[in-house]
Amino acid sequence: AKYSYMYADEVLSDEFKFSSANKDFYAFWYNNENAVKDAKKTVDNFIKFLKTKGTPVALKEFEYAFSPETLKNYIGLSTQVLCNAEGLYGLAIWPEVNPRNIRDKAYLALKKMGKPLHFGEIYDIITNQISNSKNILLQSVHNELIRNQEFVLIGRGIYALKEWGYAPGWVKDILAES
Repeated sequence: AKYSYMYADEVLSDEFKFSSANKDFYAFWYNNENAVKDAKKTVDNFIKFLKTKGTPVALKEFEYAFSPETLKNYIGLSTQVLCNAEGLYGLAIWPEVNPRNIRDKAYLALKKMGKPLHFGEIYDIITNQISNSKNILLQSVHNELIRNQEFVLIGRGIYALKEWGYAPGWVKDILAES
């Protein structure tokens, strides 16, 4: 379908076309079929690149043949790719990019700081630096850290990620196992 836009009784263009939203792309307007093909190909290649990397990346890590603004626009059409608060891009299903629950947010807070933290510090990072985290309670964060085995209590209220090599238990028991 062709659409015209009126502004101050003037037609700006009859050349715009509309692409409806689907599972892979948000709805968008365009006036160049080749640009749409380039966008879809670029997004597909970027998704493959992300899957290969397995972690969020900066746009400069991806090789492309046009301006960074064009790449951002193309990627912005995709429902499968998001940009996190640190400006890194990743798949929308990755917790590092799109944390959905308190566990994901606590993991992201610890990963971001790269060191063990007291649960109060984890709470502060979640509520102040991670989007959509304003109505979370301190006790909810603490309960999630206790409940989930990917977090390890290593001191009075201090938690670390199990993936960092920390093991749960008493010091004497951990030393006996080594």
